[in-house]
Amino acid sequence: MDLGAKVELVILGKCPSAFFVSVSEGRIDAFVGVLGGMVGGAVFTLAYPWIKEFMGPNLGNLQVTDFFTDYSLLVVLIFSIILLATAYFLPTLEYKTRQTLKKNKKGRKMAHIKLPEFEDMTPAIQEKARPILEKTGKLGEIFKLLAIDEKVYFATDGMIQKYLLDETTLSYDMKESIALLISVENGCKMCVEVHKSIAKMLGLSDERIEEILHGVENMNSSDAEKALLNFSIRASKKDNYKVLKEDIDRIREMGWSDVQIIEAVAITGYFNYINTLSNVFGLGE
Repeated sequence: MDLGAKVELVILGKCPSAFFVSVSEGRIDAFVGVLGGMVGGAVFTLAYPWIKEFMGPNLGNLQVTDFFTDYSLLVVLIFSIILLATAYFLPTLEYKTRQTLKKNKKGRKMAHIKLPEFEDMTPAIQEKARPILEKTGKLGEIFKLLAIDEKVYFATDGMIQKYLLDETTLSYDMKESIALLISVENGCKMCVEVHKSIAKMLGLSDERIEEILHGVENMNSSDAEKALLNFSIRASKKDNYKVLKEDIDRIREMGWSDVQIIEAVAITGYFNYINTLSNVFGLGE
C-alpha cells in the first residue's frame, strides 16, 4: 500500500478499494474521498516534473531499521509499544472527552422542548413580549414555553394578572408567600427564582423572602396567616381530596372569608400548574 493510500485510510477510515462501494450506497464522505483522490492525483501528475527537481536522488525503498542496523529489534519493539499505547489511550481519551462534554452540557441545562424566540412568536404575543424586552433585554423560559401555544399563553397570562398582580382580597405578601412555598414544595427551582424577583418588585424585603423560603414555621406571621399558608400547602398535595369541611371551617374561624380561602386555593392550583409545566419541560438552571 503506497503512502497516498495509507493517508486516505487514516483520514477517511476506509481502504481505497471500498470507496466506490460506499459511493454507490450514497455515502457523502466516500464521495468526497474519491473526488479528493482524483483531484489530488491529477494535481500531483501535473506538478510532478517540477516537484522531481527538488526530490533529490532515488534512494530506493527505505525502512527505519536501515538507520539502526545494530538495534533493529529494539527499534521494532519501541515502535510496537508506541502503537499499542496509542491504540489503548486514544479510545480512553475520546471517552473522557465525551464525558466532559456531557457534564458541560448537563451544567448548561437546556429545556426539553425547543423554545421560540421573539421572531417566532405570534404578533399578539410579541406585543406582550416587547415591553419585557425593552425593560430587561430578554424573555424568560416560562414566557417562551407558554408562547408556543397562544391559547395557553393568554389563559395563563390572565391568571397571573388576576391572581397575582391585581389588588385582591389577599395581600401581595400572602400571595407571594403561597407562590414561593408551593414552588419549593414542588421542587420548581426556576419558579422560586422568578418569584423571588417578583416578590421584591411587589414590596417584599430580602429578609422576608428568606423567611418564607425557610418554611411557614420560620415566618414572622400571625397564627391566622400561618394557618392559611399551611392549608394552601395541604391543598397542593395529591391527596387534597381528603380535605374536610371541618378543615375549611377552622380556617374560616380564624378570620378568613370564603373569598380569601378560594383565592388562596386558586393561587395554589395555579402554582401546581405552572410548576408542572416548568418541571416537565426542564426549564431553568
